[in-house]
Amino acid sequence: MASNLPVRSDLTNESDVEQKFLIGFLTNSHPRGLGYFPADIRTKTGIRSVTLGKGTEAKLYYPDYLIVLSGLPLVVIEAKSPSEDLDKASREARLYATELNARYRPGLNPCKFAIVSSGFETRLYSTDSDTLIASFELEGADDADQGYAKVIDLVGRSTIQKTCNLLQEQIEPRARSRPVELVGGHTVRDEEIRPNSFGVGFSLEYRHLFAPANLEERAYIARHAYVPSMRRGKHLLDVDKIIRAATLPSELESTTIENTGEPKEITSLLKTQQQLEKQVVLLIGSVGSGKTTFIDYLQTVAISEELKKKTVWVRLNFNNAPLERELVYRWTQEQIREQLTLIANEQDLDALDVLLKLYGPEINRLKKGQLALLDPESQGYKERLADELTRLRADLLGTVRNMERYLCTERNRLLIIVFDNCDKRTKEEQLLAFQVSQWIQSTFRSLVILPIRDVTYDLHRGEAPLDTALKNLVFRIETPNFQRVLMARIKLAAHELKEKYPNKRSLQFEFGEKDKPYASVNQFQVEFLLDDLGLFLASIVRSLFEHEEMIKRMITGLAGGDMRRAFEIFLDFCQSGYVDEAEILKMRQFSGHYSLPLHVVTRVLLRGNRRFYDGNVSIVKNIFQSSPDDKVSDHLVRYRILRLLSDNHNVRGPNGVRGYHRADTIMSRLAKWGHSSERVMEDLIYLQRNRCILAEHLNEDKLDPHDLVILTSAGFVHLDLLGNFGYISACAEDLWMTDVGLASRIASRIASTRFHISRECALLNSNDILTYLANQPNPAMMPTDPILNDEEPPTFPAFLELQASVKRNLDHLQMQRNTDTKR
Repeated sequence: MASNLPVRSDLTNESDVEQKFLIGFLTNSHPRGLGYFPADIRTKTGIRSVTLGKGTEAKLYYPDYLIVLSGLPLVVIEAKSPSEDLDKASREARLYATELNARYRPGLNPCKFAIVSSGFETRLYSTDSDTLIASFELEGADDADQGYAKVIDLVGRSTIQKTCNLLQEQIEPRARSRPVELVGGHTVRDEEIRPNSFGVGFSLEYRHLFAPANLEERAYIARHAYVPSMRRGKHLLDVDKIIRAATLPSELESTTIENTGEPKEITSLLKTQQQLEKQVVLLIGSVGSGKTTFIDYLQTVAISEELKKKTVWVRLNFNNAPLERELVYRWTQEQIREQLTLIANEQDLDALDVLLKLYGPEINRLKKGQLALLDPESQGYKERLADELTRLRADLLGTVRNMERYLCTERNRLLIIVFDNCDKRTKEEQLLAFQVSQWIQSTFRSLVILPIRDVTYDLHRGEAPLDTALKNLVFRIETPNFQRVLMARIKLAAHELKEKYPNKRSLQFEFGEKDKPYASVNQFQVEFLLDDLGLFLASIVRSLFEHEEMIKRMITGLAGGDMRRAFEIFLDFCQSGYVDEAEILKMRQFSGHYSLPLHVVTRVLLRGNRRFYDGNVSIVKNIFQSSPDDKVSDHLVRYRILRLLSDNHNVRGPNGVRGYHRADTIMSRLAKWGHSSERVMEDLIYLQRNRCILAEHLNEDKLDPHDLVILTSAGFVHLDLLGNFGYISACAEDLWMTDVGLASRIASRIASTRFHISRECALLNSNDILTYLANQPNPAMMPTDPILNDEEPPTFPAFLELQASVKRNLDHLQMQRNTDTKR
């Protein structure tokens, strides 16, 4: 018998048959069952009843289960108690299927099979015949049984999915077009516009300020451009609401650092040196919130000179750590030894007199023991001593312990070991780093500072190993204000510029590939006036933050509090060719007091340096894209995933944390609206990889149905963009659609370089695509009388408002054109 299936004595009534036999049979993977997802199975509460029979024999009926894929009911399942008549059950199930099929257009007939079961016996029928196709007994529920194997083969999920695919091909034509595909080949579609020279020069010269590559560059920023973060609510510094909305709420079990510029919560602890030996400090914050920068600042600036003399800092880059448990401990020891060796650069650790001090306790024990029998001047004494030193130096763990004692404890200095970049790893890897920290805690006289993601701590603080963390040593930092951080870096760049080139008025930079001489004065060089660079930067920053509601929200939201990502967006923005010579001339004319128009800023963020929008390349994704391989175009999956998570952002999930919900719950909800489980899972993974949703395990490359996910600030931004016709117009270029005529019209508009970037083109494309999307999903797929008792899918209030706005703008353009014609 297949595993997870009951024996006869377990089945006494219809409920037993449903819960103990049928559910397992339906959901067990092949060959132990039919392999359906829970989202594919509708129960009585989600199925509308129909009237079977006439007159006095008429009765309301609905089956126990209904298999629904992509909105199509395909298999009816009826359960009976072991003592009931299966012949009657089969007639009822087939009559119900006939009623279902009658609600669809002629010839479609989606419901093909009926399964009836008493638990003891299970039968399979075609819905258009009373001829038994196959059956099996409970004791024969095994793939070795011919009847069981036939049922699995005919109504298993993989087979029924093929049936669903064939039905969908009847519903919608397979031919699809994407406007940008109709414009030209890859050379045209992937065309890039020339970057502007000011942005390229600035990015090359000052990348070390916006993307520091080593500890020295980070320390430089910490000393000269550190911007503290303040406790949210108490010292609110215009932190964007979207960041707050995506931040986890649990702060009760950690100490929030009020002001990272004066982190007295930690500096006061460091003064109690002996109390911190063999302890682990957790530093919690969102990704890119500045945990590493804060530690740099703490080490180089925040602590007093006296305290600096009493501490020895070892920074381990966990990005380079092996992830195998048997290797990571040795890697940690090697890294500590290597850095302590560098710290002791004033001493030659290979010198004999230093080695005798380094391994002093072991050597002294040897001298008191075996070596006491030998003359210190004898050859035997020296050989034994040399052998012992060789053995001790080969002992990695013993060597690190001795180095800590010799360089730190005996000099009254506290060894502080920091696991840099640990928070960039997955949940499992962060928890492994915490276990390594616990091992260091028990092995060395040191303090460990471990930065981890807030989501890791908040979701798993009550589980091993995090449940052992001391609450008074758990600190939280908030993301600093991006505008202040950006301005601090730009001011530092201006200071460097003045210091580095006090007597120069122009600079040259080499960049680009030799076969792509992007917009240079001398083919591979960019030259610009230093005064003009200042005006350029002033206008860029003004442009980014003057359009407060739209642009600042987009940048901070897309970055999600990640300063590294925010700076990447900023540098890309500076280099964009859409900030062309005409705009730069205006920057000069207005002496840096010029702001780029909103439509130009939006175009830069949407397209970067590409002429045509591509949702897979842009930092802003196309949430209406469907796959050209879909049997029926499904443009609304990504939108509905984001909308569902948004609507439930303040609802507690299964773990008690607000906003975190299981992926299979989302699959089940969207399956009720006709979306296939495969498409929902594929788009969940797509949104995860593109940071619109976040999985609890923090691994962007995998997602299982039982994983918890939450909407990120980038996800909120994409929902907000539904009210922006520039975004809708960009999506129109990139959309696979069944309306070939519509695709051709859009393609003809965007083929013209001049007209493509015009306001009129954006309005026309938006109007067309909003009308197209408003008719999704395809009405041909829907029955004339709904048979699924489902809640209504989310509506598009933003669409209606935007459609009305687009039409008003088009009418205004037409009025202007008519007026100009009369003149």
